[in-house]
Amino acid sequence: MRRKNKKKSLNREFTIMTMFTSVSALVLFGAVMLALFFIFFHGDIREDMENTLKNTQQEYREKIQFIQDGGVAIRHNAVLKDFFSGNWSDREEMEKQLSYSMELFSERNMAAKQKPFVVSVCLFNRKGEHVKSHYYPMTASAARLKELSYQSLQQKFREGEELYQVTRENGEIVLCFRIYDEEMQETGTCVAGIDEKAMDVLFQEIEGFDNGSWMVLSSRNAVLASGGELKKKGEIKRRDEIKQWIAAGRNTSGERIAGGVRSLYRSETAGFGMSAVVAVGMNNIYRILKPTFLTFVGIIFLTLLFLAFLNLGVSYRFSRPLKKMGEVLRDFGQKNFDVRMEDSAIQEIADISIVFNEMADRIKYLVEQVYEKQLLATQAQMKYLQAQINPHFQFNILAMFSIKAKLAGNEELYQGLQAFSRLVQGKIFREKEVKIPVSEEMELVNFYLYLQKSRFDDKLVYEIHCEDKMGDFLIPRLLIESIVENAVSHGIEPKSGDGKVEVELFLQEEELHITVCDDGVGYVEDKKTEDRVERECSVQGEKTGEGGRLTEIPDKISHTHTGMENTRRLLQILYGENYSLNIYGEKNVGTKVEIILPAEKRGGMGTCGK
Repeated sequence: MRRKNKKKSLNREFTIMTMFTSVSALVLFGAVMLALFFIFFHGDIREDMENTLKNTQQEYREKIQFIQDGGVAIRHNAVLKDFFSGNWSDREEMEKQLSYSMELFSERNMAAKQKPFVVSVCLFNRKGEHVKSHYYPMTASAARLKELSYQSLQQKFREGEELYQVTRENGEIVLCFRIYDEEMQETGTCVAGIDEKAMDVLFQEIEGFDNGSWMVLSSRNAVLASGGELKKKGEIKRRDEIKQWIAAGRNTSGERIAGGVRSLYRSETAGFGMSAVVAVGMNNIYRILKPTFLTFVGIIFLTLLFLAFLNLGVSYRFSRPLKKMGEVLRDFGQKNFDVRMEDSAIQEIADISIVFNEMADRIKYLVEQVYEKQLLATQAQMKYLQAQINPHFQFNILAMFSIKAKLAGNEELYQGLQAFSRLVQGKIFREKEVKIPVSEEMELVNFYLYLQKSRFDDKLVYEIHCEDKMGDFLIPRLLIESIVENAVSHGIEPKSGDGKVEVELFLQEEELHITVCDDGVGYVEDKKTEDRVERECSVQGEKTGEGGRLTEIPDKISHTHTGMENTRRLLQILYGENYSLNIYGEKNVGTKVEIILPAEKRGGMGTCGK
């Protein structure tokens, strides 16, 4: 047997084709935009990095210039001239003037407004006498140790002929330089201690970059301070990289590979022969571009997602008429001869719909001719069921009225006899009519309830709620009357006390709703359903039917169930599946029957059972 190949749907093929075209165009557009984006922003980010290097070097130079300015201020301080000449006695005043000249506590001395750049300064005259000033308070012993260290450094410095000397001592960069008078004669020596932590703060922006490194060199290329990636490396790698930066020369800038990393660097010399080298990895360009790049990719992805939904909508719009045509053909193949194709705004599909509908009409006509006899047989069965619903209480009524007639004649008896005759006329002599107006059906219900109330005196109370506009709608003959009869006979009559029957009809969404409630002994099919209770229409009830279908009833059942089953069969014959019959009940509480039918109206006017 040849294997049947699986066919592809038009909707799937159209969606794949449009998606492929859209995605290809969008990816090409995105690639071009990304290339342009990289070209334009690459230069801007490199320029920003160069400005960062330049600004950092500028801040460093300003701090060195601050020390130089302090030296000049000391030279021109009239009070300190007495110190240099050896003619002084007030140490507190001298130290105050030293702090003032060096601006030790000024904002200029703060690195990034966080830490002081110069933390200690000590001034020596030619006699070896000294005065000092410290930014941080110190204990006497700590101050004494620092003064001895500074004194030793200045003595060695004075033995040489250099104008300045920079060394690294105990976490400080110690700067020694000579002080001259107006005649350029050496009068003393100044020693300034620069905090290494202030250097870290000064170059912290460089450390924020990937592969960011910095170092401060003396005039002899000795490393005074360093930080960033350079400080994290081992001694050997660190030493090799320092040599590579020193080899780059002073006062240079550009790109250079050092330590195996391509970096953007800048080297500048400040005062006292000190120079600084700052460098950041070129990979920072891509790191800075990454968030923007990801945002752009995200926009492209969202655009793709939007196009996907748009393509699905477009493909659905074009394939929906063909899909509906296929569904109609499948239903027609399953012998549903009532299906028809809808008209379409597309000319080709509209032509196919016209031809198919004409063909379906001809086929349906032929089928109806073949099954006409079967339909006649069904109608005969329907009439049989209606006849079976006919009541059998009239003999009790006749007997009751006969007794009353013997006792005395009155208007009540007359009205009773008249109602009974009209009821018999409607039940027996109109059996050829399948459907009658609601107004005529409600007359029969009124007659029946009037007779039963006469029979039971005050035991039975009834109410009928039906608007006059409902009178012209058609319903099956004796539909409501048989349910009301069932409510009285099997609900109210077995009850020991008084009883009430309530009938209500209303129209909702092109559907006719019929409700019959009683507070009699209750309708309970089995113990399992007895627990489900629902309160409606002044009567609590239990639902025994669901989804418009009455629960299946066994063959051996009571007369109550027989009446309901006959009613269900009658509705099924007349309306097919287009109806709803539900029963709610609870023992010793009451029963409610609810029927929902398609609204079918006749011409003319009629009142609702009046």
